[in-house]
Amino acid sequence: MKKSVIVVVCLLLVGIFGWSIAKANSADIKVHLGAGTIVMDQQELVLTPDEAIMVQEDTVYLPLRPLMEKMDYQVFWDAGMQNVSMEKGDQTYFMTIGSNQYVSNGQTITLDNAPILVNGKTMVPVTFFTNVMNKTVEVSNSHV
Repeated sequence: MKKSVIVVVCLLLVGIFGWSIAKANSADIKVHLGAGTIVMDQQELVLTPDEAIMVQEDTVYLPLRPLMEKMDYQVFWDAGMQNVSMEKGDQTYFMTIGSNQYVSNGQTITLDNAPILVNGKTMVPVTFFTNVMNKTVEVSNSHV
């Protein structure tokens, strides 16, 4: 009986800690600066040269459209107003190029950096995904 209890407790502990470690190592978005790649759902996103990851003044910028479309969002660009809106079910996000005010489901969130337009592509700081969308992002210098 005592051995059975010990075995059950050990199995529970291994299960709990094993799950915690696996969860801690699983980021929603993995950015490998050295390789210039972005991985989501264990698949590398195919980026065009215009969508390359960039670092500007210690801020990592990612191409908005391919990441949002990978997450099944519809992305709408208004060239006249220089803004982007994204929709998926009842989730909506909105941003204007050059403004550090982002809107998440009607709530305004201010970040340190604004989205920028590079070669006609909207680039957003990593903090858009972490602070506005509540995604986990892992940025490394690896060449994976």
